[in-house]
Amino acid sequence: MPDLLNFDEALRQARKAAGPVHLLLGNGFSLGVHDGFGYGSLYEAAKENLPESADAVFRQYGSTNFEQILQKMSDANWIAENYGIYHDSEQRIIKEDHDRVKDALISAVESVHPRQFELRSEMDRAEEFFLQSHFRRIFSLCYDLMLYWVMNLRAQDGEFHFQDGFVRNPPEFSGHIVRGKIPVYFLHGALHLFRSEGKVRKIVQKDNRWILDQVREQISQNIFPIIVTEGSSDRKRDAIESSSYLSWAFSRFRRLHGNLFTYGTSLSNHDAHIREAISSNGKLKSLFVGIHTKMDSEAMDLMARAKKIQEERRILRPNHPLDVYFYDSSTAPVWKPPDG
Repeated sequence: MPDLLNFDEALRQARKAAGPVHLLLGNGFSLGVHDGFGYGSLYEAAKENLPESADAVFRQYGSTNFEQILQKMSDANWIAENYGIYHDSEQRIIKEDHDRVKDALISAVESVHPRQFELRSEMDRAEEFFLQSHFRRIFSLCYDLMLYWVMNLRAQDGEFHFQDGFVRNPPEFSGHIVRGKIPVYFLHGALHLFRSEGKVRKIVQKDNRWILDQVREQISQNIFPIIVTEGSSDRKRDAIESSSYLSWAFSRFRRLHGNLFTYGTSLSNHDAHIREAISSNGKLKSLFVGIHTKMDSEAMDLMARAKKIQEERRILRPNHPLDVYFYDSSTAPVWKPPDG
């Protein structure tokens, strides 16, 4: 069993290697500050509020994508009305279920998030961690709002340390990255991103209107966030390829060079597309995998998956080996100081 580096040791090791240092965040990032993010998926959080008839639609299509299921229900309701399947005296059952699914999604989003103002000190620390670690780029597999809240911590004061490829007025996706800022890419989308009038846009905090409140308002108006919720890696890949923003973000991840840190991600089979992007990229020289101090079966499985990525690189790019290191993720002062 390899010894775990502490985070500072791992960062020094990465800086000795050639190329910049990047960061990949998984769900453990958000879970580290609020255990409500242990839900696994918004579908799991919403399921208890779904009527059985609506939940059966999710099961029938093998999908946890709310936007997709709600669209199918809307189409079914139109067909039922158009062909006179409903009688005037009957309730519009599909329409009722459609609205209840939408309400369950809104409740799930609210239930898993703390209030933004409650975490000011933690977000201060997270921002400091990102800035002091001098990551060249940050990639996130999370679709909750925690990272976006950190990015916007000082936005109303005119301080912008991060850049996400959106222009400010109006906040539309352009793909332009401003020099001197840390680029942030949401590889699986996020709740603040949505499509409107053929464009990808984002919610911004303004006029003292909280971002989470605006997300709720958008969903209530049938404007759904761009989030990849499908379980399998192949379905996630399909969703990524169908979105201009997601495909842009993933292409940046595939072209990384230098060194990559992971934090809070298990590199599971559900994210095989992420593992493949690492193993096939000969310009990525080293991988630093965050491991929780407790060396349980999950930690051992994560180590094995990282070693498999290394082996796949050896096969795919024999002249461009991948160095793999493991560090104790609890020593990375993301939400608290090192001695906190």
